[in-house]
Amino acid sequence: MKQILVIEDEIFTANFISNSLSKIGLCTIANNYEKSIYLLDNNNFDLILIDVNLNEIKTGIDIARYISTNLETPFLFLTSYSNQITLQEAASTRPQGYLVKPIKSEDIIASVTIALNNNYHKKLNTSQNIVENIQSSYKIKRVINYINENIDKKIEIDELSKITKWKTHHLIRVFTSYINKTPYQYLLKLKIEKSKALLLESDMPLNQISFELGFKSYSNFWNAFQKANGISPNEYRKSNKKN
Repeated sequence: MKQILVIEDEIFTANFISNSLSKIGLCTIANNYEKSIYLLDNNNFDLILIDVNLNEIKTGIDIARYISTNLETPFLFLTSYSNQITLQEAASTRPQGYLVKPIKSEDIIASVTIALNNNYHKKLNTSQNIVENIQSSYKIKRVINYINENIDKKIEIDELSKITKWKTHHLIRVFTSYINKTPYQYLLKLKIEKSKALLLESDMPLNQISFELGFKSYSNFWNAFQKANGISPNEYRKSNKKN
């Protein structure tokens, strides 16, 4: 299911858009600049629909400029303004489309479908370039080495971003393209594998293993292990450890 952000201050219009796209993706709604930026910084959306006029000092065009500068997410404009000045300002942010209100459900669906399809093919090309790019590969290898050397610590994504000098969103995208796991998933996999070795090669209590590997709590470790292996740490130790 695609994740779509709808930035629209008119609740009726926002709900109409959300309902129109219910078969394409899950819509999150924001009605002002601050909430929009917060959602953009803390989520990965596949597409963004932006109303130009948000009835505040900051406009949808300001949000579009933020996206163009900091993200690679495609976006469309929704507006009742079609004058030349507004069109020029909107065009400067390089949107995927421009829908003039009042808009029909079929127009929204068609525009969103085309934008998502275009972005899909763009991502395919980007992924191929990433693999072939020596500099990107080198930076990812440095991140992997850092994770491997600090497996017993709680590693924040900001630490990894500093290594590459990339923005967090970009790091996660490139890392995932390179090894098919997010940095968090990769670190968790390493922790679980090391915990299995400790369970079999030592008599270390489970809560100590949890502590040694930097889990937030014993229950956090237990749940992660159970999810990854289908059995609890204690059951794994009993069924696999040699007498």
